[in-house]
Amino acid sequence: MLLVGGDLHNIGDLALTVQNVLLARDENRKAVVRTWGQPSPAARKQLHHYGASWINGRNLAALIACAFRRDIVLGGGELIRANTSIPPLLFLWMAVVAARLGGGSVSIRGLGAGRVTGLRARLWRGILERAGSIAVRDERSAENVRLLSPFSQPVVAADMAFLGNRIAATADNAESRFPGAVVIAPCIDASEQRHLDSGTIARLAAAARERWPQARIVLACHDARAFMDRAAAERLVREAGLDATLYDADGDLAHMQALYRDARLVITNRLHAGIFSLLHDTPLLVIDDGNPKLGILTREFGCPAVDDLPPDLLPQAIERALNQDLPASRAVRNAMNENAARNLDAHRTVIFNVKYSPNLGDGVIAECLEGELRRCDPRLAPFSIDMAGRTDFCSGHGRHRRRMLATREWLPDPVRSRLIPLLLSPLIRFRHAPRWRRRMRNCSSVVIGGGALFADVDQNFPIKLSQAVDLATENGLPVAIASVGVTNGWSRQGLQRLISRLLRARVLMSSVRDQASAETWNALFGARGVKPAKVAPDPGLLSARQFGHSPRTASGQKRIALCVTAPIALRLHHEDEHNDRHLEAWMQGVARDLASRGCSVTLFTNGSPEDRLFRDRLRTALSDTPEVEFAGDFATPQELAHFISGFDCILAHRLHACIVAYSYRIPCIGFAWDRKLRSFFEQTLRGRFVADPRAATPMDIAGLALAAMDEGVDAETHGQLVEEAAAAVRRLADCLLASNQGPAR
Repeated sequence: MLLVGGDLHNIGDLALTVQNVLLARDENRKAVVRTWGQPSPAARKQLHHYGASWINGRNLAALIACAFRRDIVLGGGELIRANTSIPPLLFLWMAVVAARLGGGSVSIRGLGAGRVTGLRARLWRGILERAGSIAVRDERSAENVRLLSPFSQPVVAADMAFLGNRIAATADNAESRFPGAVVIAPCIDASEQRHLDSGTIARLAAAARERWPQARIVLACHDARAFMDRAAAERLVREAGLDATLYDADGDLAHMQALYRDARLVITNRLHAGIFSLLHDTPLLVIDDGNPKLGILTREFGCPAVDDLPPDLLPQAIERALNQDLPASRAVRNAMNENAARNLDAHRTVIFNVKYSPNLGDGVIAECLEGELRRCDPRLAPFSIDMAGRTDFCSGHGRHRRRMLATREWLPDPVRSRLIPLLLSPLIRFRHAPRWRRRMRNCSSVVIGGGALFADVDQNFPIKLSQAVDLATENGLPVAIASVGVTNGWSRQGLQRLISRLLRARVLMSSVRDQASAETWNALFGARGVKPAKVAPDPGLLSARQFGHSPRTASGQKRIALCVTAPIALRLHHEDEHNDRHLEAWMQGVARDLASRGCSVTLFTNGSPEDRLFRDRLRTALSDTPEVEFAGDFATPQELAHFISGFDCILAHRLHACIVAYSYRIPCIGFAWDRKLRSFFEQTLRGRFVADPRAATPMDIAGLALAAMDEGVDAETHGQLVEEAAAAVRRLADCLLASNQGPAR
């Protein structure tokens, strides 16, 4: 196994390399560490101590020969960085190519990734696209990896230093030369625009001396080279007049760990100095130099941070560090340990859905399902493939949708039912499927869901789902169908197309979101040999858990939000007529009547373009009613959920406006138009709060809304249904992990 990590002159990078060496030893594999140039005598001594050899990465011929037929492990540490010189990166790319040509694998662990451009970006893209698995240490790194390689699906794990107890355990047989010291670990690196103010260090040291008059101040030099930490430490001593000892532990990992273990307090702007302190439960005070890497120390662990505090406040900062909640810190550390395990054995699950639909309700489903799967087990690494080819939330999605819907309505049924599948099939097969195939590389399982995916409107979903199932079968991946909505009205061709694929696939489980869908599934699919479906409530019920609450402003008025849905969208999925003029007049009447009763009324949409246009028509028509407000467009599902959470009642055709509201225990009134909406209200035992706009008057709706707010949402029913939704995702997680399906290569 060829290991490629950071610079071994840096004790933090050395620790991460040692972690990988020990993991290779667990597998009875010989570890060869790539260095750039001759490693220092201290680094050679450490590699020998832990049972690894090394190879000089400057020797291209030797590096290529070593990489050929070997597996390569890259990481951890901040390997993708703008100050990396081109030659080592070019040679690494060539080694990766050689490894893959020889049948070896490339895996990336605990990667830290900054922003890079130009040739560095192209070389890293070539490396990332040849990696079988990519695990990064934080969301910032995941975002930067996706920018470099859009088809990569990095698993967000945690820093490799948190994995197990091995790094901390290196100090078990080592004694600290400076027990009870106050340790300052400075990082001054002009190439990363990282600087420390000597005045701040002097004030911190003085505050520590005041707290512990006899304590020694030790400047820990993680990188002992003359132009790195030692030079920085010497400058701090000179400029700040510090009475301090410079210490690099002679590059020995065990003795540096012992220093952190036995320190009274650690003050640092170095990430791994902070992590080493946390591994040993040593009080930590972070110097905030603006580097985003330090966020894990302050955000996740809650360590206090200082930047330019006045001297009289520094003792308080030190006291906060000393009084840190150790049980809470250990709980976070244990969670980090579990997340760090994802660097090694993440179960990557691809979820086929329509996550990035302009209707943000679909995004709500996807993010709730992904989030709950991650909470179920840190080994699970779910990600979504939007079957319409979208890759992000964007207000421009669906800008031609109204025109397409109008064209669809205009076409005669016999023409439409043949023409649309004829155009769609090659688009999915030749444009989307190759992209899906690349993104499914190294996955362990496939999930289809949730949402109303098992519907046949001109064979749209049957064609897309069939292609997804074909790719799963091609890669030997098991398939789970989770919390989907199922409708009637399938064409013979669409049903046959999808059933034939499902019968060939390894289907682990089938679940649908309500009883009506279960009956339809079992009649259409179960009766033809596909695994019968059980009811698993919609993941959107977990919205409050996934997105949290938005702060509510105090108001004496009842706050009601009216969700706008265009008639053309209602006609697409409903066999009955929905007249534009009638619905527009009716919505105006509802808004005016509620406003006349003293309610604060806001109209909003879930985001679909046709809904936004309809909202704008209503805005013009209601311009004479200033009591009625109109919400802007939302960029993400979280924005939509937070908006809904701030109201006392929601009125909507859209199912997921109602589901999100119910998740927050906000009463809602459903406007009848589709069986799925009635099914949800029956599921929540609130069927009497569904009203048909073609039969109910605006006054009826206003009265129903006031009654719903007076009654509220039954806590027991709500709690039971939310728990059922969470339990359904736990069953899905257990099923995926138990599938014992190795990743596709």
